[in-house]
Amino acid sequence: MKPILRVRHLLFVLIASCVLLAAAPVPAFADKDYELEATSIWAVVKPTGLVEVHEERAVDLDGNFHGFFWEIDTSAGELDDVTVDVEGAGEIDNGSLVAYTFDSNSGGDQEGTWTLDEHSDYTRVDVHYDKTDETAYFYIDYTIEGVTARWSDTGELYWKFVGDRWEKTSSDVACYIAFEGAPAGMEVTAGENFRGWLHNNSLDGKIAVMSGSIPAWNDIKEGDPGTLACELPQVRVGDFAEVRAAFPADWLDDMTARSDARLDAILGQEEDWAASANARFESAGRWTTIKEWLYTILMGLTALVAVLGK
Repeated sequence: MKPILRVRHLLFVLIASCVLLAAAPVPAFADKDYELEATSIWAVVKPTGLVEVHEERAVDLDGNFHGFFWEIDTSAGELDDVTVDVEGAGEIDNGSLVAYTFDSNSGGDQEGTWTLDEHSDYTRVDVHYDKTDETAYFYIDYTIEGVTARWSDTGELYWKFVGDRWEKTSSDVACYIAFEGAPAGMEVTAGENFRGWLHNNSLDGKIAVMSGSIPAWNDIKEGDPGTLACELPQVRVGDFAEVRAAFPADWLDDMTARSDARLDAILGQEEDWAASANARFESAGRWTTIKEWLYTILMGLTALVAVLGK
């Protein structure tokens, strides 16, 4: 084979292989699937340090399904050992919570029940139902302990509100946090006496730290001063989303105080994390540019093969 023909042949094989791989369909191993369409979480940090959580998930079901589950991470946290107490679970029907009945048999699957299975590093909660080809809405209520600390100079929340155990990407994630111990009328200023950070490997989420005069607890709502709002377009499989906050220590007035100071360490760690995140963001941008170059080269080679083939 002549050199020019050999080159043309190799280029054709390379390009054809790339096209075939890109166009090849993904084998279907099951006749049903689901997507996690939306996640909304409301949390209240109590003066005792306990965090009360209400979580709702919209699940798009393609096929017939009988169960949905959470696996809540209880591995050792940044501040303390983490424990979870599940208070209830069920579905949401036309905006109303429909509580399922607790079944102490963790292997049970009776429709309209929820079961609990506790492990050393996570707690699994299953809700049991019978639904086909619809968007279903489920909720869970639980309290979590070990994600807050009262230091000599600050209160701290460090909580992974979406863990890395989900088998599907969680889309449209929102987490709203209020502090019951925050006194009405107190002035809070983001970056001064009230701070918050969002950690996520995708780097595309955002956190809002609300400044202003805190309203009375019974009147507080999302977006009011003294609250946090975390929003992410998605949390991918194997990734997580966690929030860290620093706030006046007396918001945890019923929690035993630790003698150590902590605020300077928090600020230093968050500066380091931000620097690392920015470096990863720049690296990801460079890789995107490289992929664009490779695509341009591939298209050029395709055109070259077409010309040589004439």
